[in-house]
Amino acid sequence: MLRVLIAAALFAVCVDGSCFGGYATLNSRASCKVKEGVVLSEGENRVLTDDCFNCTCDSRGFSCCGIGIKAGHHGVPNGYRLVEDPPCDFHFEPLEPTPYQETQEEKK
Repeated sequence: MLRVLIAAALFAVCVDGSCFGGYATLNSRASCKVKEGVVLSEGENRVLTDDCFNCTCDSRGFSCCGIGIKAGHHGVPNGYRLVEDPPCDFHFEPLEPTPYQETQEEKK
């Protein structure tokens, strides 16, 4: 049971952190295949705006971390919703009051 809890905690950290990585391919110089069609050279840094990730490559491997909307968990204030502004930004908008909320306000 403890192993399951530890594994679940590690998974939650990885998902909430919005980062991933992998190993470099070593030839004469390191290169990193981040995804299909995207290969970074050693020392290269690139923002993938279609995915909203900032990726770097070094001799050991690569790491990509989310930016903007993909940066991780966003605390949405009560009474607001998160709205995506492509490609990677976001903002908060007030929620429309529900009929129940309007009725409660009228009773006050």
